[in-house]
Amino acid sequence: MSFLRAVRKAMAGEREEPKFEVVKKYDDHDIRSYPETVWISLKVTGKTHAECGRPEFSRLLGYINGNNETGASLAMTSPVVFRVSFEETEELTMSLFLSSSVADPPKPKDPDVSFFRAPAGQLFV
Repeated sequence: MSFLRAVRKAMAGEREEPKFEVVKKYDDHDIRSYPETVWISLKVTGKTHAECGRPEFSRLLGYINGNNETGASLAMTSPVVFRVSFEETEELTMSLFLSSSVADPPKPKDPDVSFFRAPAGQLFV
């Protein structure tokens, strides 16, 4: 099964997405205003975004499926986001939105998985 099919299968059904307000609508994109959100993230080294796939996504899924300090299963959310930085070397971070219903998220057991707090702001989508 391809990576994208695995992601689609894992994300099938109802899932929470970050709340937003449309600030302005264009023919081919929107400007959206998002509140602060919390993401579970995995930094990936030695791979480009095109090479990143199922093993990395599985580690994020592991966290929401109980690979955390309390063993809690958390709701699947959407989207999966890739952030790429090209400051000195390419650094890739794969992130999964953490449900707003999780007030105090449990600490990940995987040492490479961490939290990322995205500040409120506007995005072109």
